[in-house]
Amino acid sequence: MKGKALSVFCRYLAIFSQSDESVQVVPSSEGQRDLARLLFQELSELELSDIYFDEEDAIVSARLLSNVSHSCPTVGFIAHLDTVDVALSPEIYPQRICQYETFAKKT
Repeated sequence: MKGKALSVFCRYLAIFSQSDESVQVVPSSEGQRDLARLLFQELSELELSDIYFDEEDAIVSARLLSNVSHSCPTVGFIAHLDTVDVALSPEIYPQRICQYETFAKKT
């Protein structure tokens, strides 16, 4: 599962979804629509319920119904499909760094 999740996130990261501040429409880049299409496809394959996809505005939502019989809190996850416009290269190569030094103060 851990390797599969990493693979999925790297696939998402490789999609150039940077915002374009020079345009006055939402979404401001085709990459945001590409990512929305991919998420919609993958959520559909997971057979979630109430899957919603708005192609024009690149909005995707879905519900995962409870699998327990008792009452429990509801959790929601919300995220933007874009990144800030900082003139990044459209060529994105995600990397996983397993060991790194932290500069956090140890207590």
